[in-house]
Amino acid sequence: MNAQPATTCYQVNLQRWFGGGEVYTGFLTHALHELGWGTVIFVHAKAEFWEKLVPPNTVLVRVASFAEI
Repeated sequence: MNAQPATTCYQVNLQRWFGGGEVYTGFLTHALHELGWGTVIFVHAKAEFWEKLVPPNTVLVRVASFAEI
């Protein structure tokens, strides 16, 4: 049986480049993971760094603009 998180946090970070906001998003995602929360992050389609920054169970939804959310 696959355990699903009881609670999910949705985040939006559409920056294409890595900076302070992305560090904070990664930190928050790791903290939520430790508390048993699931996380879905809407990220820019061309931002290549997210897989290295967040836990492996994080759902990354790649979009080109806010209008796609």
